[in-house]
Amino acid sequence: MLISLSQLKNLSVYTQSDIYLGKICDINFTTDDANVYQYIVRPHFFSGRTFLIGLDQVVKITDDRIVVVDVAEKEVILKKESIGVIKTMSSAATIETDK
Repeated sequence: MLISLSQLKNLSVYTQSDIYLGKICDINFTTDDANVYQYIVRPHFFSGRTFLIGLDQVVKITDDRIVVVDVAEKEVILKKESIGVIKTMSSAATIETDK
């Protein structure tokens, strides 16, 4: 499947349990090989908060959504209850603070 950057940036992100996490608002690429490193997700359009989904958390990408492992949803909940940066053991799901 081919998908453009503009299409990818508007995809909704759901967990495997069908819990809505937000929409892709940006992407981090590696400069060495121009591969996608992380997807930046914003829970709400007006929210200044974002969080990162690493490639190892992505289960599948379809025409209308990205499905991620259920642990990503738990990390978003943790972020709502704390301040600062949270990193998982897998190094992929960093949750950022307000910008």
